[in-house]
Amino acid sequence: MESKTASNSASTFAEIYDREELFSILEELGNEESVPKGTYLYQIGQSKLPDVILLKRGSVKASHITTSGEEYIYNIFRSGSHLFLLASITNEPPALNFITTSQCQAVRIPNAAINDALLSDGRLTRMLLTEFGRKLSFSYKRLRECENYNTEWKICNLLLSLAERSGEEYDGKVLIREKISQQTMASMIRISRITVARTLKTLRDCGLIDTVNGHICIRDEAELLQHMHYISIPLE
Repeated sequence: MESKTASNSASTFAEIYDREELFSILEELGNEESVPKGTYLYQIGQSKLPDVILLKRGSVKASHITTSGEEYIYNIFRSGSHLFLLASITNEPPALNFITTSQCQAVRIPNAAINDALLSDGRLTRMLLTEFGRKLSFSYKRLRECENYNTEWKICNLLLSLAERSGEEYDGKVLIREKISQQTMASMIRISRITVARTLKTLRDCGLIDTVNGHICIRDEAELLQHMHYISIPLE
């Protein structure tokens, strides 16, 4: 009976959990600052753990450079993201470089302030557990996609993710306001830039996307999803 009650409580908390509330609570623990483009927030090998960063405006990429000199981009963080929370709690340094890719407005929170807040605020602790659980679930999903779907599917999925994050209605289509280079797309999906260019051309030829003033436009999201379903053949 007790385990059922605990399960119901956890379910209820996950339902009422508000990410904006978490951001607001954390924001009160730090100080806001401007961070220039090209600033390393953390560099692999750095001895000191980074402070927690709440990104209010701007963008930050998480990447690493291979021994052959190639850059692999694992994520691009936008407004509303938090960085280094897990590192602060576990006292484990990040395994990637984090560098601003635009002028940023951010809140910097000392690790000591995070630890003190966790000790005194049980609700904050539950919020963070929920947040990390969701991120872990998303990571598992990304791994399955990398293993099971072909390149064209991955590029379509990336375009839909960008549209969700920065899309706006334009002439009956969805215009992706965020300009992202073919090289960046290639680094995020672990393919060559030439493959990205070829795939985007295929999608244009199929009438699924357009380019307007350097921005990618999705002509119809439902049709792009249908196309993804058609090509979602697991890799042999």
